[in-house]
Amino acid sequence: EIHQLQRRSLRLRHLPRILVQRRGRPIRWSDLRSYVAILDRLYTAIALVTGANVIVESSKQPQDAAVLPLLERIDPFVVHLVRDPRGVAKSMQRKVLMQESADDPVEMPTSGPASSTLGWMRANLATEAVRLRYAPTNSLLVRYEDLVADPRATLGRIADMVGVPFAGLRFVDCRTVELAENHTVWGNPSRFRTGRTLIRHDVNWIDGLSTRARRLTTALSLPLLPRYRYPFKASARS
Repeated sequence: EIHQLQRRSLRLRHLPRILVQRRGRPIRWSDLRSYVAILDRLYTAIALVTGANVIVESSKQPQDAAVLPLLERIDPFVVHLVRDPRGVAKSMQRKVLMQESADDPVEMPTSGPASSTLGWMRANLATEAVRLRYAPTNSLLVRYEDLVADPRATLGRIADMVGVPFAGLRFVDCRTVELAENHTVWGNPSRFRTGRTLIRHDVNWIDGLSTRARRLTTALSLPLLPRYRYPFKASARS
């Protein structure tokens, strides 16, 4: 039932209809009203059971962030994580097993440069619209490239925004962390990695993406490249 509510009210095409809603006012869309009520109960229960006053919601869709300001009992923050679209294009070409089962292997979906870049544009423009619903003090833009260059400082900025001490990750050095076990049940296999882990910049796309794919991706993403400080012609130095 909850899954059906989500499908009927939380698609990207529903974003304008979600954004016109306001906390404290009646939601006249029954599916969204029911979904918001369930989320409110869920997050409150998580806080009560765990004793935590900060919950990290790792959903990636803009519409998920758009719903949070409608919840009565939480103070939401949003971190907008963006990566160079040419790196995204190369990543979306890789074949990665999400579920390594001999009986039922499941591969992560792949897409071509045009499709991935149009998706990149759509998702980032939608997230920009969602961030307008958040106070400037509750919203932060983070570039993947800055995160991997200085993870401790970038995560510290996120903790400062939320107003909590930066804790939870044990840094061996400025680029290496000890990852504890987590409760992730699905997704990229890298999510399940534990132990000592080096945080490094994945630059394989610089040499691995074909010239045609690079030019196509650059052309399609051109309107947003300057906003996120990405060069028109990328290299290892840039």
